[in-house]
Amino acid sequence: MVELPADYSIRETLVPSAGDLGAVLGFMREWGLLCRAGRSGLHSLPQMEGEHLEGVVREDRERATAAGMPPNMQAISVSLPLAARHLEILQAAARHVIAYLEEDKTAVLAAWTGLGFANAPATARETWHTLQTYITTALRPFQAHLRIEDDDPHASALLPDPTTYELAMLQLAEIVSGQSGPLPRCANDRCGLPFVRQRGRSKYDGTQHTTGVRYCSHLCAKAQSERDRRRRRKSGTA
Repeated sequence: MVELPADYSIRETLVPSAGDLGAVLGFMREWGLLCRAGRSGLHSLPQMEGEHLEGVVREDRERATAAGMPPNMQAISVSLPLAARHLEILQAAARHVIAYLEEDKTAVLAAWTGLGFANAPATARETWHTLQTYITTALRPFQAHLRIEDDDPHASALLPDPTTYELAMLQLAEIVSGQSGPLPRCANDRCGLPFVRQRGRSKYDGTQHTTGVRYCSHLCAKAQSERDRRRRRKSGTA
């Protein structure tokens, strides 16, 4: 179990390259699975992803069989190419939300280019329809349900178990619907990423700040302060 920061969907998700399967694997080791095993891995994506991803799942299964992987292991194995597609879509959605909040219409449209769609969104309206479709599909696990505290391992078998992709899409929906203006960007020269609230030194309540801050985290503030101090010393103004 890992606690996701309030702006994980617009920060950590944008770091790894979706085209690097090693980076995708590393991301999942740190933040959790992007998709489920087997054909269930398609459930969090809309039907328009269809035939291509069915082929990806089938090719993975064929490779696993050829490599001698037992069927029971195949049933619990997550497809890296399928996980990479989830990350690619998540990154497009995150860039869309960031660009929208910064009122950059060109960047909103650019967020969805190069994703291999049969009919790529070509207008602002189409990009919003695409975002709506992907986020709405990803929110299916967050339905109302009854959860009984029970030691029986089978008691929770049919309850929703969101992936990190689905959790990030929920967070994006909350950000785009709850933010009234551009997100602040970190003033650290080497960061510059948007953030929702400043991350404190600890995870305890009350250590994260939402207003009047220039840096996304205590670490970024400290690093920039040290960098500025070295610059002043070098220029002889310290």
